[in-house]
Amino acid sequence: RINSLRNAGTAHASWSDFPGLGVGADTLLLTTNQHRFSNRIFSYAILRAINKATLSNNAAACPNLTSRVYQPSTTIDNLNIFTIQPAVHSTAPSSFPGTANPAYAISAKGSAVGTTYTIFRVRNITTANPTLTSFTINAAPFYAYPPDAFQLGNSLDRIETGDSRILFRINVGQNSSGAMTATLAQQVTFGGGQDWYYFMPAVAANDAQRTVVVFLRSNANTFVRSAWTAKAASSASYPGAANLTAGGCTLLNTPARVGDFLGAQVDPTNGTTFWITGEHPVTWPPGGTPQRCVWATTVAHVN
Repeated sequence: RINSLRNAGTAHASWSDFPGLGVGADTLLLTTNQHRFSNRIFSYAILRAINKATLSNNAAACPNLTSRVYQPSTTIDNLNIFTIQPAVHSTAPSSFPGTANPAYAISAKGSAVGTTYTIFRVRNITTANPTLTSFTINAAPFYAYPPDAFQLGNSLDRIETGDSRILFRINVGQNSSGAMTATLAQQVTFGGGQDWYYFMPAVAANDAQRTVVVFLRSNANTFVRSAWTAKAASSASYPGAANLTAGGCTLLNTPARVGDFLGAQVDPTNGTTFWITGEHPVTWPPGGTPQRCVWATTVAHVN
């Protein structure tokens, strides 16, 4: 168990939100955004690094959880470091002199518009002195808050579609010399045409760098539904998306909110195919009363 309370007894006492989980060869990374109890406003982002061996060494007794806690920014409300997303490394990033089995994370700015990304590296987690370093790159074109979406059955209140934070990360690394010279290798924008809204994506890449994206979409004549598409690394664009599961009711809360409860993962048994999950609204209970619009999840295998 990890106590997410920070700065207890001070004006900046905070609770955690939007946890992230990443894994490297030796390292387990946990991240959170901290928000003040007094006004619920964002304070700063936290990254915890854990030596995986201490958790698996349970032959004689239950292991003790110990972690290194890093707060990359000492400035309260610094949206330049927001929602740190640790990578789920499918292969171990390169080691180099002075650094063994590093693990990486990435964040974008939490402001309405941005062009910068910050790369974080935790190294030497199995030693007495692990360290965190970071590097910021400017990678145009810009990213921005997405527009809120229309849905069938509610023409007044749009669906809240989130902000500019990074939602999914797959693998972040460096060259074999250890130089942190990150670049944005590929950026693809796609949509469904006029008056369609695409939002809340999840992405995965296999060993051949084929990518699959699962996301939500809606418009004024369509309930929120999940959809997916995939492309090879050599393809410049994604083909038209296919529906995963259609929605069946109108989200009525004001504002109507959707969660980031979509997922994509390479099948670990072959490194080639994918598993995806997508949410969609349904009425519950079926045939009963009173009925509510709730979330259901579909799990699918993509060859």
